[in-house]
Amino acid sequence: MIGPITIVLRAFSVACLATACLSNYGMWSANAVPAYVAAIVAWFAGEFALHKRIAFSPRAAAISCAVIFALLQLIALFSSKNPIVYPVTSSISPWWFLEGVAFVGGVLLALLAARSSTDNAGRDALVPALLALGVAVRVLAVAASPHPTIDVWSAHQTATQMLLSGINPFTHDMPDIYEGKAPAALGYALKAYDYPPSNLFLFAPFVAGLGDSRYALIVVEIAGLAILWWRVIRRHPARGALEPLLLIFYLQPLASFAIEQAWTEPLGVGCAALLLAFGSSGASNAVLAPLLGALLSLKQYFILLGNLALLAPRKLAALAVAVALAALTLLPFLASDPRALLEALSQPSRIPYRAFNLSLNSLLDHTFKVHLPITPIVIAATAIGLLFPLWRSRVGRPLGERIWAWNTSVYLTLFALTFGFFNYHYLVGAMMVLASVSEGASTISRAGTARA
Repeated sequence: MIGPITIVLRAFSVACLATACLSNYGMWSANAVPAYVAAIVAWFAGEFALHKRIAFSPRAAAISCAVIFALLQLIALFSSKNPIVYPVTSSISPWWFLEGVAFVGGVLLALLAARSSTDNAGRDALVPALLALGVAVRVLAVAASPHPTIDVWSAHQTATQMLLSGINPFTHDMPDIYEGKAPAALGYALKAYDYPPSNLFLFAPFVAGLGDSRYALIVVEIAGLAILWWRVIRRHPARGALEPLLLIFYLQPLASFAIEQAWTEPLGVGCAALLLAFGSSGASNAVLAPLLGALLSLKQYFILLGNLALLAPRKLAALAVAVALAALTLLPFLASDPRALLEALSQPSRIPYRAFNLSLNSLLDHTFKVHLPITPIVIAATAIGLLFPLWRSRVGRPLGERIWAWNTSVYLTLFALTFGFFNYHYLVGAMMVLASVSEGASTISRAGTARA
């Protein structure tokens, strides 16, 4: 079972990561370094303290996490930073109002924790309301920035419209919204659509019905997190601390920015949350394998999450089915033009190191004018992420908990030592939450309705 001090350290880590990103939208800023380093230290300190006998009560942990959540909202309020970068109006009043409401919610969570650790009626009403507030923040981002000047959103829109028109988007170049300036400014040349096609299948109904692919990101993410809360968190022994931890991530200051930029990490967050929600309650391969297949099909670097097949009752079968389903999403495009598809999907691997990222590697670059090579660090990060949770297994840590911690450590270390932008840090924050929820989740009765 996860110790109270570990949850607080992880809440602090997620909040520090969000604060670091707030400094310059997840890109390099010397002012972001202290918070970023603190996030890394707090995560690994939480791992070391996982089963330590530290005098810190569950109620104190719940109050502390709620206070961290409230303070994060205050930081956002006083930062005066627009949470999106391509608004149709410069006014940030709507976000001030929403952040103010979130701050009040954090205070109420702290008061609920201080009053009682067993009375959950207030939480049952407050937490869904705050999750709904997070949805409102994201919908507002789409409304306030209907045509962001970013190639990711433009490519999603164009490729999805091509798909709906029966055109293979992987055989056509995407619009050059930077007018030839992308190679110098970003380090890569804009070519064909380079996201796996499963994204387009998810985007299609939202582009056709609502005109914007970003609604898919909002729906998939909140569906996964809401189901995770309903099935696991509200019945978890550490509910009082895990709920504000979830909200620290979901209502972080730049939540709107993640949606405005149309990065697909929210899809991964939603799918991973569903895997944890159903995997922790002993769901069958028929449920877990398709979810894992969907997750693996969304982005190239999500392949590192293939180890989640170990959560399934029949592990090899789950992995085989998941890989087959992920591959199935590629078949129509492979049949049409295999070379074009493979060329497009390999584009991200050719993007060079960019010094304006927020990472320890970037700190090294800005301090000593040298940065670490990417490929060896990827291998080293995987090894570090693997060995640390294996060490924890000596004290009887369940496999499911080790896997989620492993994945979090891998991604945190990988992005710290190579390069990290906001979408990567966003995923890491989510993984920290999922790893925390996984600790002790398997002890929750599948059939029972009692709540912790």
